[in-house]
Amino acid sequence: VTGCLIAGLVCLPAIMSRPAPLLNSGSDLHRFTDLAMGTMVRLTLHSPNAEAAKRAAKAALERMRTLARDLDHRNASGSIGRANLAAGKRPVRVTPEALALLRRSAELSMATNGAFDVTVGALTTKPLFYALGPKAAADAAGLVDFRRVRVNTEAVTVFLPLAGMALDLGGLAKGAVIDAGVETLRAAGIDAGLVEAGGDMYAFGPREWRVGLRHPRSDTLLGVVMLREQALCGSGDYERFVPAPATETGSNTARLHHILKPRDLRPARRVVGTYVTAPTAEQADGLATALFVLGPERGRELLNRHFPATQTLWIDADLRTTSTPAFPTLSPAP
Repeated sequence: VTGCLIAGLVCLPAIMSRPAPLLNSGSDLHRFTDLAMGTMVRLTLHSPNAEAAKRAAKAALERMRTLARDLDHRNASGSIGRANLAAGKRPVRVTPEALALLRRSAELSMATNGAFDVTVGALTTKPLFYALGPKAAADAAGLVDFRRVRVNTEAVTVFLPLAGMALDLGGLAKGAVIDAGVETLRAAGIDAGLVEAGGDMYAFGPREWRVGLRHPRSDTLLGVVMLREQALCGSGDYERFVPAPATETGSNTARLHHILKPRDLRPARRVVGTYVTAPTAEQADGLATALFVLGPERGRELLNRHFPATQTLWIDADLRTTSTPAFPTLSPAP
């Protein structure tokens, strides 16, 4: 089900785990839609000048598309795709943006003690990787270690020293692309707006936005939060999955899904969904994955130690919610 809220009509995103913007109508709101990263990108901009909003949106979408192509491992001519193709052979020169993101990804991996690791690409760059089973996971697990990635800041190169290693920035790139869009819009003079890609989003400026959180097990909303000058990203076991074989038992093992524990490349089982608010979409995006893997107890420890401005809502297998104290208040859906 897809759509948007115009004059009271709820429109939900195609990806079930993601937040959905609930937008009010108004002549000062201008909406633009495009494709990037294999998903819909939506800009909702507040501006009294429709032409200025159109120019700003064009610049932001172009920058987002360019960055997304460079960071997509499926693009053989992009920085990440070329680095993966050269694994075990030679360093590859990459764009400064890709190099900087890889350095930040390593910092996030260190902070999360490996709960986030872009070298899971050793498995996740394969088609339907989450359906391949334990043998494929075991074969690839020895290639997963962010510490092995060699980043040369002077030469602006990246080297994966082992054949079979691969980078997958899918848990971080969408947030980075959203942040780039917001930066472009601010520079163009847009005072407030909502930038959304596949449901992950950043609300900037003084205006508040109502955002619906999708229920993890139905086509309804879990509730609605208010968002202003912050990012909101989500992760869940209901985005991409296949039924688990009968050999896997337990309350949260009915499906093999795409969010893996880097330690063994098996599906994370502590929760079925997370929503994260953070000062940047990149941080919210990466932490939504890491906090899904860690669960509430270890996740709170991580946030208290390293990310005090980040808030999280977890949904467990019994559909109970738990959150950090300052997560936006969850109100009933309209």
